[in-house]
Amino acid sequence: MRKKVLAIILIVIVLLVPFGGCIQKQEEPKEKITVKIGYLPSMCQSIYTLKQYKTLERGLGVDAVEYKRYESGPLITQAFAQGEADIGFMGIPPVMIGIDKGVPIKVIASTHSEGSSLIARSKKYKNLTELGSIKSVLKQFDGKSIGAPGKGSIQDVIIRTELKKAEVNATIKNIPVASTLPALLNEGQIDAYVVWPPFEMEGVLKGYGDVVIPSEELWPYNPCCALVVTEKFEKEHPDIVQKLVELHNYASLFIMSHPEELADAANAELGVDNESALASIQFSPKYCALPDERYIDSTMQFVNALKELGYTTNNLTEDQIFDLKYIKKAHPGPYDEPGTVRDDPVINKIIKG
Repeated sequence: MRKKVLAIILIVIVLLVPFGGCIQKQEEPKEKITVKIGYLPSMCQSIYTLKQYKTLERGLGVDAVEYKRYESGPLITQAFAQGEADIGFMGIPPVMIGIDKGVPIKVIASTHSEGSSLIARSKKYKNLTELGSIKSVLKQFDGKSIGAPGKGSIQDVIIRTELKKAEVNATIKNIPVASTLPALLNEGQIDAYVVWPPFEMEGVLKGYGDVVIPSEELWPYNPCCALVVTEKFEKEHPDIVQKLVELHNYASLFIMSHPEELADAANAELGVDNESALASIQFSPKYCALPDERYIDSTMQFVNALKELGYTTNNLTEDQIFDLKYIKKAHPGPYDEPGTVRDDPVINKIIKG
């Protein structure tokens, strides 16, 4: 009888051990990660190159990358607030307005500096060289209309601030679709405009307007665009954020050594001819991903400007706006001045695959 009982116990053990072993080897389902990226119809960003060559899909190690183009920075800020975007390629003033209103986002790298020149109707207005001061140029637009992208965009903030300083009473027309500004200038619906590349130079090349104040004079080193992340995504996926910043840095270097590649990408998505695209890059070539002191100082000048315009209520600090640990690891420095970046086959391979 004892032998039968022992035999039964042994059979039960043999049956249970493999079954238990299988249970122990089972793993929790892996979290599927989708990165949601918002960006502008602007050549001040590496996103077009990254998107064209599917660099992020290959390099981030995520399940999917979703792209959505927005017509203005404030719309991307709204998408952040609603949980519809994790990453943004956008101007810094809308970021600052969002932070002021409690949207938890941070600037983690630069994408471009400047690119916000004042373009006026062709042969109707004198330029900065002729008149000698920004105030004198702007005085010509007293009682006139100047077009800009959406309210709160960097171009909107710059032109409103400079007009206020010059005590010029001009009407700002915020145009929801910024790409239409050159045509509106040609049609006489506005007398001048301030907009991001490539539309900045498109109107000039088509003969609609002239540069009366170049961006580097209107607001030197203004932080035209930046790479932005939600604090939630950064806390949950710091390794992905680091990879993203590294790939963005490589793409920025790639653009500076291969501007024709960005022109082709912009042509494919925005329908801008290569001549206008290349002219925009040459006219505004500061694509370094590392925000240097000039970029940061220029950004901090917007703190007072935004408050005076009534767009914000708080005195934002540098730490509230920037989190630069990722880009400092990816690009310790120095800042890449235009014309100093050379072709690098290794970077080309990373971007193009």
